[in-house]
Amino acid sequence: MNKTINNAVTRAEKSQKLACDPMTSVWVSASAGTGKTKVLTDRVLNLLVNRADPNKIICLTFTKAAAAEMESRILSTLSEWATMDSKSLAIELSNLLGKSPDPPQTSLAASLFSLVINSNKRLNIQTIHAFCQSLLRQFPIEAGVSPHFSLIDDGDNKELLNLSIKKTLDLANKEPRLGNSVKIITSQLHETTFPEVIKSIVENRSRFESLLTKHGDITSLVEHTRKFLGADENLTAQDILSKELRTEPINREALRKTINQLKNGKITDVKNSDKIEQWLTITEKNAADFDDYLDVFFTSERKRGPVRFRKSLVTGTLAKTCPECLEILEAEAKRLYRVLENIRTAAIFQSTKALVVFSDSLLKAYENQKTQRSVLDYDDLIIKVIKLLTNTSISSWILYKLDGGYQHILIDEAQDTNPEQWKIIIAVISEFFSGKASETDSRTVFAVGDFKQSIYSFQGADPDVFNSIRHNFSHDIPKAKNKWREVSLDVSFRSTSPILDIVDRVFNSVDFTNGLPLNEKRLKHISARIDKDGLVELWPLAEPGDRTLPKPWKPPIEQLQIESPPEKLAETIAKKIKLIINNKEFLINEGKTIKPGDIMILVQHRGNFVDKLVGSLKSANIPVAGNDRLILTEYIAVMDLIALARFSLLPEDDLSLATCLKSPIVGLSEEDLFDLAYQREGSLWNELKLKKNENKRYGETYRLLSRMIDLADKLPPYEYFNFILEKENARHLILSRLGEEAVDPISEFLNLAIKFESNSPATLEGFIYWLETGKVEIKRDLADEAGNAVRVLTVHGAKGLQAPVVFLPDTTWETRTSDDIYWIQDKPGEYHSLVWGPYRNQHNSLIENEKLRLKEKQDEEKKRLLYVAMTRAQDHLYICGWKNQNSTSENCWYTMISNAFPMAAEIVDDPNLNGFNKDNKMKVKRITSKNTSTVNNRTSKNISTISELPAWTSTDFSDVVAKEYQESYGATRKTELEVTSPLEYEKVDKYEKGKIVHTLLQFLPELPPNKREKTAKKYLEQRVLSLDKKARDDLLRKTLEVINHPDLSFAFDQTAIAEVPIYGTVKNIGVTAQIDRLLVKEDRVIIIDYKSNMEIPQNPLRVPKMYLRQLATYKKLMRNIYPDRQSECFIIWTEVPTLMKIEEDILAEYEP
Repeated sequence: MNKTINNAVTRAEKSQKLACDPMTSVWVSASAGTGKTKVLTDRVLNLLVNRADPNKIICLTFTKAAAAEMESRILSTLSEWATMDSKSLAIELSNLLGKSPDPPQTSLAASLFSLVINSNKRLNIQTIHAFCQSLLRQFPIEAGVSPHFSLIDDGDNKELLNLSIKKTLDLANKEPRLGNSVKIITSQLHETTFPEVIKSIVENRSRFESLLTKHGDITSLVEHTRKFLGADENLTAQDILSKELRTEPINREALRKTINQLKNGKITDVKNSDKIEQWLTITEKNAADFDDYLDVFFTSERKRGPVRFRKSLVTGTLAKTCPECLEILEAEAKRLYRVLENIRTAAIFQSTKALVVFSDSLLKAYENQKTQRSVLDYDDLIIKVIKLLTNTSISSWILYKLDGGYQHILIDEAQDTNPEQWKIIIAVISEFFSGKASETDSRTVFAVGDFKQSIYSFQGADPDVFNSIRHNFSHDIPKAKNKWREVSLDVSFRSTSPILDIVDRVFNSVDFTNGLPLNEKRLKHISARIDKDGLVELWPLAEPGDRTLPKPWKPPIEQLQIESPPEKLAETIAKKIKLIINNKEFLINEGKTIKPGDIMILVQHRGNFVDKLVGSLKSANIPVAGNDRLILTEYIAVMDLIALARFSLLPEDDLSLATCLKSPIVGLSEEDLFDLAYQREGSLWNELKLKKNENKRYGETYRLLSRMIDLADKLPPYEYFNFILEKENARHLILSRLGEEAVDPISEFLNLAIKFESNSPATLEGFIYWLETGKVEIKRDLADEAGNAVRVLTVHGAKGLQAPVVFLPDTTWETRTSDDIYWIQDKPGEYHSLVWGPYRNQHNSLIENEKLRLKEKQDEEKKRLLYVAMTRAQDHLYICGWKNQNSTSENCWYTMISNAFPMAAEIVDDPNLNGFNKDNKMKVKRITSKNTSTVNNRTSKNISTISELPAWTSTDFSDVVAKEYQESYGATRKTELEVTSPLEYEKVDKYEKGKIVHTLLQFLPELPPNKREKTAKKYLEQRVLSLDKKARDDLLRKTLEVINHPDLSFAFDQTAIAEVPIYGTVKNIGVTAQIDRLLVKEDRVIIIDYKSNMEIPQNPLRVPKMYLRQLATYKKLMRNIYPDRQSECFIIWTEVPTLMKIEEDILAEYEP
């Protein structure tokens, strides 16, 4: 067993070293869990050690989280190198380089940390959008953007889009061509589907603009579309139909002969003869007559979808006795098919032409709105940089400037890079391997990705483009006489062997050939955890329960309740998780019991099932993170606050007042509301005013609402809602009734009020209108917010994450598409036409073929999505689902997995989950592996606490921090990693920000509390700091939150000493240091270090090694000064006030 593991690890290390060769351009195909991030990090380190200039290396990641993690890993390694002795450093470099380093390399490695941190040799690790933003900042005039542009989010986007639609509709009243287009579009769309079509155009406007660029202008695009469809420019669908109704059939006589023969056939033949005869004899034909005639030749499916010939135009006997009848009818069927094709083509062309004309005007209006405000959205960053780098008049100069800037480009998650983003990358590297540049400099391209994990087609990613780019690189780079290599990583360090085995079985039993690693015919993962405990369970599908019949003659006043399969599955999953936690099920591989934070539930889409599942988990008292998407206006707490605002703006609004009176904010009973409403004269507010002295509760309510009416015109939105929530105690009242799940929506609601005020006139009415028309959706990263709670995520949201225990519950769900806009490609990533068919019965053969192509692409991505879902599991994987009304699809996840499950799988009856299906037994299929390695039995030492510290400091911090964090702020309080926009602190980098916070925490605690804020403001306003108001306010707020946080009060009492310089010797070497905060007690010394990282580790084990080494050094020095006292070390994370105790057994590993 150990030999097998060693062979796997050796194989992985060999492949990783090949990928990290700094002199070779490399394309890496990395399966899930194979160490992709390590390879990226090691390659950057290799480049640095081989004397590459940090400024000339750029690494493009898919997310900001990935960029932060990669930068953290690199800096942590460089910091370790800086403190190593030369012998240890040489060993580390040998492991990295695969050979012994030369002395200059060792010397350089020791100084790299200082070089990167203290000079302008910063690492360029960023997302493609951040890169584009920096490029536009460098060349704003050339790009045609404002030098001081800002980015807008989805909420502002929707507001500008709504304004643009209004402008376009106003313009339609003046321009006949546009007006006719609007008339056609509105006649074919419902008011609810119109926004969906507009959204699709706006989201794909880079494609639309590429079509305009390709064809020249809107007129040329329309003409190309007509020719492509084969439509007659002078004929509409109605014209073609009218012509057919007026035209005598060419084969009239042959059809009449056929009628006589059909009358001698069976009943179906006779009916068809009657319809043909009726068509031939009617002189004034209409569309209904034509439709009846078509019934002879085509199925009724044509009325709602594609045109399909009937299987037989005559019955079998007649076909034999009169074959010429069949020939005549088949000829007529083919003629009619061409007529229907022409009708549908004409209809599609008219619809497409109208949409193209309207879209052109709309996008121009939208662009004008953004230009007037000097704003860009994230799509603009890509679109404008593409234009900048492909503009022949200036692109050469831009590329020349960039050519001197970058020598090595690394692309992470290459399979998720869409065609537009690839255009930017290819433009940037276009000079890498041509001309003198390739001769004088060593330039490399490095891309890592996995076809099997390409799941972002809705963002434009195309795995065919991914393969095409790889093929082009493999040809162009060697052609330029540069080294090129393709490497496969297939050794997984994440998942246990049962999980990888079932993954291989599934994807070797379905058509998945395009997703295989390079040069492989079958999918085969190699597990580096083959000796670890693993489990895969396949549950039977949940089935509907039996309907309980009512008693005889019982009045039908109650709806019959029946537990649906999704509800049953949700309750069963909650029950299973409850058993795992209550029974303290042991995670052998980690040497610990399974906690809620170790469990992840992945779904294909958000829907009612997610709400049922979260509700079931909460009912079972299982900690569960909230939804990763919040539509604020759908939450009761927010609806109540909006109702209060609406009433305050218009007291005569009875419905809003009634909602407010029944809400937790006021809390009147239904009897009270009936008393006020029944037989009232005038408005509800007037009735409350009349009765305010009759009832104490009415009087209190009247005075409260009167205050809110008075404040509605005086306070901006944030202050208005903060007043009712804090001063009038509404937050407590809401949470008391609605529970902790109302914390997130309320916090985000207030955040949106602040955001609205920064961009618009701060009026309450304007804010409510903006909120309701925008349907604001809040996106949250539960990976960092969940703490010790079960996470319920979409598979897309879980990309890049992992968990010891994973449930896949909605495996029978079928993907549905409703978009009727088709972008026709010349080749992967290159579009030449846009076609719109709003009605399925308008779709011609061209669209039907395109739909089939897209369906195949969708099915392929569904398989890749399953691959991503299954490979998130580290140790245990549970697969379940429910029975739909229809039979389970052969293409659903459950069927794929069930068909691939080994026959030798153990079948187990789980009595704890009986009642799951009609058999009333829970029989699961199970495959397992046993742990044969040494179990990690490390446990924390029991250390008594001192009286000044909170009681929870002696407990498991991974639980406590999450609990305290959520109780104080709710799960929506984000770390900087997730919420910091690309523009935040653009005038002050994160290192300077950390220094400023350290300085404030040094002197503010020494001042009286009432003077701290004023003093801090003066300090932050110093011209030398160059801080704008937003940055000043944010730094002040965060610093005061740290000082005033109740759990951190012991760190800032009068006995604490700030910025304590210390000196000592470690291994006969003099060491100087400065401790941020020190408390010297009679029996112990408390060492506190501030850290302003954007990403806060989930637990002490995830703290960067450089910090742990730093604290261990402090502890060593303090032991020399106070040998009779125990030292305790804490980190205060300042971004979100968090106290983290670093236990002695963790620091022991890093003690110098």
